[in-house]
Amino acid sequence: MNHRHSRPLRAGDHAICLLAWLASVASAKAAPTKLPHAPPEQAGMSSRVLDEIDAAVVAGIAEGEMPGCVVLVARQGKTVFLKAYGHRSLEPDLVEMTSDTLFDLASLTKPIATATSVMLLVEQRRLALDDPIEKHWPEFGQQDKGRITVSQLLTHQGGLIADNAIEDYADGPEKALERIAAAAPQAEPGTRFVYSDVGFIVLGELVGRIAGQDLNGFAAESIFKPLGLAETGFLPSDELRRRAAPTERRDGAWMRGEVHDPRCFALGGVAGHAGLFSTAEELAVYAQTLLGRGEYAGTRVMSPETVATMISPAEVPGGGLRALGWDVRTGYSSNRGNGFSKGAFGHGGFTGTSFWVDPELELIVIFLSNRLHPDGKGNGNPLAGKIGTIAAAAILPSDDESPLEGRLRPLIEAHRGRVAVAMKHLETGESFDHHADDVFPTASLIKFPVLIELYRQAKERRVDLATRVMLREKDKVPGSGILTPHFAAGATFRLRDAARLMIAFSDNTATNLVLDRIGISSTSETMQRLGYENTRIHHKVFLRETTSVAPERSERYGLGSTTATEMLRLFESLHKAELVSEAASEAMLEHLKACEDKQKFPRFLPEGTVVAFKTGSLDDVRTAAGILYTPGGPLALVVLTAENDDRGWSADNAGDRLCAEIAREVYLHFNH
Repeated sequence: MNHRHSRPLRAGDHAICLLAWLASVASAKAAPTKLPHAPPEQAGMSSRVLDEIDAAVVAGIAEGEMPGCVVLVARQGKTVFLKAYGHRSLEPDLVEMTSDTLFDLASLTKPIATATSVMLLVEQRRLALDDPIEKHWPEFGQQDKGRITVSQLLTHQGGLIADNAIEDYADGPEKALERIAAAAPQAEPGTRFVYSDVGFIVLGELVGRIAGQDLNGFAAESIFKPLGLAETGFLPSDELRRRAAPTERRDGAWMRGEVHDPRCFALGGVAGHAGLFSTAEELAVYAQTLLGRGEYAGTRVMSPETVATMISPAEVPGGGLRALGWDVRTGYSSNRGNGFSKGAFGHGGFTGTSFWVDPELELIVIFLSNRLHPDGKGNGNPLAGKIGTIAAAAILPSDDESPLEGRLRPLIEAHRGRVAVAMKHLETGESFDHHADDVFPTASLIKFPVLIELYRQAKERRVDLATRVMLREKDKVPGSGILTPHFAAGATFRLRDAARLMIAFSDNTATNLVLDRIGISSTSETMQRLGYENTRIHHKVFLRETTSVAPERSERYGLGSTTATEMLRLFESLHKAELVSEAASEAMLEHLKACEDKQKFPRFLPEGTVVAFKTGSLDDVRTAAGILYTPGGPLALVVLTAENDDRGWSADNAGDRLCAEIAREVYLHFNH
């Protein structure tokens, strides 16, 4: 799918807008170089929540992910949080980080310098988004590249290679660009999303050919100087280099104020994909200019229509969202805060930099580090994403929403998939719900109701929990658990132990052994009799075709189904020891406290927090429900997600992370 954008202005408006833009740039006084500073509460944010950034950063530095960093949060045109952490350099000298440190921005160059310059040329009608590159650079049309457009390169859909060989740059910039122009594409334009440095090197060259000066000069005169950004640009002066954060060594010398990217360095330090340097406070001015629809402090550098076109998200092949030069939500968005709105846009840089703007929340989050110093290792993206999440959660609720809703709503709305949440403080009764009566698939969460039915039948002496169960080869099913991979046929264990495996390790084979004893239909029948109409199990695990007792529901929901309201009521009854009996409730709680899934509720909770819970994970489904035992009282919480865009099994799966972030925010709400 091609990324399509209309031109930012109607044809009749272009001459007028060009004259107005030239006049504004020529006559405008330099804008203030910093946003005004204000207490967070003056911008509708909580200083207490923002203070949580400290612990997150200290942990990242302690883990060796970076020597130090600078964090800036701004909202409603005011800087509300600016702090330097750790060290600017560890070698050759130990130097503390300062908030005015100059950073190598790496790929932040792409949107801030290159894409912005391209959009200005579009605004001036010197270029069009649907122009083929070869229209302005004829040699580029070699090897059937004549159909690649400006818009496709801005969204990494041009079909170009991600990075060409560094040897292609060995003979100087002119020869390097000749080789790029002569290179064959890797895919048909518009058919694949491939993040490409080469594509932005081409765009940087395009700016130079059209503007009559290189990207460095055009961006400085058209963007940075009008905004008063004296410390933002390529090839920093000797004075600025003394304030720069070093990265690694090149030819035995530390790269400090010298671009880290080897291709940009070979191109003379100015390129469309890397080479830009800046500070946190100057980047905040650029960000506020975007929030101001192209204007900052009376200085306009872009028209509102151009900004709207630039930041408008569109789908790219593979299902992600990009804007023109910007990331919105793709596999490169791990530095994106979970609480950001759907319209947030940003970018990251290889050196450990991150820049995100959320127009709906009027929020700016900037994270700058030199994570490569001194040994080329480290990873700043998870920390940047965590800081973004904290910043979004720090936004105080409006008058018509509760503080808890203010914490949870941004997380829910930012998730790409269906979400249901139910939460209740089991002593005070304070609660929150979101789509709590909608029916969702459970995945393995349904094993909790199966546990209830097992203990109900044990109380009625229909089963004996001490009975030994024999594992047969035909009982083994794939997926989660330990019986199938680690136990041989003929192994025996108590039915009570099968229940523990079913809950603690979500063992699928153990679950089927339990279902063999209690019957597949019995759990659903008991749930309906108790008033839980939608809480049902439909078949044995991984045996839908041969064991389904509700084929239509099996097809629609998979293993089981429930609502957040019903699951919350079950855990509330368990807390009150009303499920089966007091002894059975206590035994079931012990099983649930042994749950080994640390990627969901326990993930961001303080160490030692006791959680009695069960979870589920299957492709596009992630679920979790249980009781958090906190100093502020017991909290019942249910999070159900389905139809998630993120179907992966990485540690940062979006559904898992949403469960963890909601648990964290609920905990913080009741424990501060």
